[in-house]
Amino acid sequence: HPVMTGNAIYAAGNNGVVVAVNRDDGRTLWRTRLDFDVTGGVGASNGLVLVGTENSEVIALNMDDGEILWQAQVTSEVLSAPVTNGEVVVTQSIDGKLTGLDADNGSELWIYESTVPALSLRGDSSPLIVDAFVIAAFANGSVVSIALDNGTLRWEERVAIPTGRSEIDRLVDID
Repeated sequence: HPVMTGNAIYAAGNNGVVVAVNRDDGRTLWRTRLDFDVTGGVGASNGLVLVGTENSEVIALNMDDGEILWQAQVTSEVLSAPVTNGEVVVTQSIDGKLTGLDADNGSELWIYESTVPALSLRGDSSPLIVDAFVIAAFANGSVVSIALDNGTLRWEERVAIPTGRSEIDRLVDID
């Protein structure tokens, strides 16, 4: 889904095209073609436009001109939009991991890992940055709060508990 920041709307196609469009007149501000299929939606904040790929990468573009600033490898395919507060970029990958990256250069700061059930939906909810913490939901039915600076668990709450005989009955994925 597209995201709006300031006077621009940012969107990405799964074919790797990322665009910025003026929200008032629909004029294309810039268009960048990536060499990867975009699967992780668009996040835009603090001068960065962020996308995730099926090749387990997060790509940061300059919000003003679409220039690629950095690319970072994460643990698995990214299906949700990465988020940033301008210091840390947080992405959630399909393998149940949250990764904190340095917003300046994409270097890995920390990884938080959740358990992944045998069966889940294909998708992830996007994490939220609230003050100095990241709130994220996982396929195991839990919501967590993680310290943004070092990736340590602040709290965890089970929203759904798996019950039933089959894997489908026990599905508690939060997307």
